[in-house]
Amino acid sequence: MAQKLSTLGHFEAGRCSRLQHKLPQGNPYKFIEARDHVESIRDKTIAALQYHRSPRKGGQYENLGGFLASERISFTAKLLREALPFELGRNAVPGLEVMNNPKVFNQFHSAVLNQILPDIAYGVTLPRGELTMIELIRICETTLDLMNTSLRQLGIDR
Repeated sequence: MAQKLSTLGHFEAGRCSRLQHKLPQGNPYKFIEARDHVESIRDKTIAALQYHRSPRKGGQYENLGGFLASERISFTAKLLREALPFELGRNAVPGLEVMNNPKVFNQFHSAVLNQILPDIAYGVTLPRGELTMIELIRICETTLDLMNTSLRQLGIDR
């Protein structure tokens, strides 16, 4: 049986995947795409949490933004465990690295390694359900703040 990757493992898998597809220097498009994807993860998790707190009778087949209401617990757990760290490794960190601003890159990269990934690793240990959803929303908000700060430091208005 295949062993599940850790949070850092998913991040590193994203980084390795990016090595096969180099990004053009000086173009922030992948960093901006990653920011939009983190925002989408947050929004999907908010929808899942709202349904979780106020389920509707017969609503288990309701589409919450790419997943069914009945899938909300496993889907948000997968977003936290796999999708978010992979996105940071594949697009966010490399997308900022090609901007040729070592100070901004180092601040963001350090925050990902020392704050965001450990927060994700902690979130994965929580019981699936409302607590995981709340933690994922918090992590996405923190990540978005960091990403928006990086964009401002680069002089990119978003």
